[in-house]
Amino acid sequence: MADDAVQSFIDAYGQSDTSELHIPEHMQRIHKCCCGNDACAYLKHNQVALESLERDVRTAAKLGQVCRLVYNILLSPCWYREVVAHAHRSSGAIVRMRSLFLPIEAAGE
Repeated sequence: MADDAVQSFIDAYGQSDTSELHIPEHMQRIHKCCCGNDACAYLKHNQVALESLERDVRTAAKLGQVCRLVYNILLSPCWYREVVAHAHRSSGAIVRMRSLFLPIEAAGE
């Protein structure tokens, strides 16, 4: 579900490469272990671990795309002006709130 949300964000705000990179077909399954046993438990464990690693790397790559897109959006000039203006408004509100709470804190001591 989170993976769908990440992909929909990428689709909406940036270029998404639809060709998914993956482990090449000839490397996906190692058919023989060094012990010579085709049904080796270590071989099966390693294959499951590699599949999990590939899935995690894909997810990390998608999250990296989202981070890059958000970073670019935040650095756009119009967005930056809005953020700075909001910060100025917020700092004024924080100062006003702090001045209201100082007497209350002093009374509580």
